[in-house]
Amino acid sequence: MGRSFTNTSQRLLLLVAVAMMASATSALAQIVFDGSPGTNAPPATLGGFTMTQFPVDPQPCGATFGVVSPGPVGSAIAFAPSAQHRKIGVIGTCGWGTWSHGYNRDVYFTPTQTITITLPVNTRAFYFYAQPNNFNGTYGVEATTTDFQTSGEIQVAGNAGAKYFGFYETAIGDLKTVTITVYPNGGGSSEGFAIGEFGINIGEGPLPVEMSYYNASQGNGAVNLEWATASETDNAGFELLRAEGSGDEHTPFAPIASYLMDQSLAGLGTSATGRTYSFSDNVASAAEGTRYIYKLVDVSITGERTDRGNIHVKIDPRRNGPSDPVAFRLTSVAPNPASNQVGIEFTLTERSNVTVEVVDASGRLVATPIAARTLAAGSHIQNFATGDLAAGNYTVVLRNGSSRRTTKLVVVR
Repeated sequence: MGRSFTNTSQRLLLLVAVAMMASATSALAQIVFDGSPGTNAPPATLGGFTMTQFPVDPQPCGATFGVVSPGPVGSAIAFAPSAQHRKIGVIGTCGWGTWSHGYNRDVYFTPTQTITITLPVNTRAFYFYAQPNNFNGTYGVEATTTDFQTSGEIQVAGNAGAKYFGFYETAIGDLKTVTITVYPNGGGSSEGFAIGEFGINIGEGPLPVEMSYYNASQGNGAVNLEWATASETDNAGFELLRAEGSGDEHTPFAPIASYLMDQSLAGLGTSATGRTYSFSDNVASAAEGTRYIYKLVDVSITGERTDRGNIHVKIDPRRNGPSDPVAFRLTSVAPNPASNQVGIEFTLTERSNVTVEVVDASGRLVATPIAARTLAAGSHIQNFATGDLAAGNYTVVLRNGSSRRTTKLVVVR
């Protein structure tokens, strides 16, 4: 484990050395949600991705259709159910009265309570604005990726004009869908809502780090954080920040560790295989019931910062014995690259029902080396023949209930 930072001067040095995150974000798995612009104009970047706005829609105003095309670089997004094309400030059935921050172009109205947007292939980041017809609803928004991950439903108050919703992905798998639901406050019908002002990033190169997992356990008077990378590109290292409280947009995060001061958090630069990292945060003096939120950030050699998500921990002094073990771990896939066969090695700390899947770069399931099998605690190796797979990049997915681990597999011919 990495060493704990308890010295006040070290913390002060870290405050100088570590640039604080400017936006309020939250993440589940490999999807990050950022709604920090609120009703203000959209930013030029989202999660480090350069965003491109959609051009003016040439389709007839007032018409109902299921596709917005063309988008940036010839892409298109699809609606289900179909939505009606409207314009801000236009009088008549084609119009929509107001928006936010002076936007006056295309929006799309649905009289239903829920709409799903299907995104183009290779979407890395996507934002949109939404406004309920009754100006007083609550949004539930959820994004999914091509490798079967979900953000879970995120609820945001829908008053005060059109609001910004942004999602980006941080590792393997591109964004696939975004579903928006409006729940009317006080009951009754939703009266529909409008979405629009889209921005997108398609096909930008891989982020500096592909993550396999990020875990936390409490023991020996510390919160023990552990994460692993599947591969690294131009990775300088990692920083950890901690907040106390609920973790909402007003919760201040403070740095507790940085690769600038702790060599164990230094990155590999560029590596096709990645490694495991760890850090122990001394919480022996924390009061029972204290809630900490740990934010993991990786920093590229050019200084770009990528939020890898938050972990919430409730301090329990009774758990100051040995650390609670990580529930399961995808240890390795070797050889990698592979031509004929690989060994998929994983570890279970208790008897568990596990599934191992292989998905291609588009998120399509191509093989299931283990299908819902109950295995004993301990280390396991599952051999998998890759001879029927085309050359290319794949993802190995280890599932245990709702939890999952992933790593990259390259097949060569």
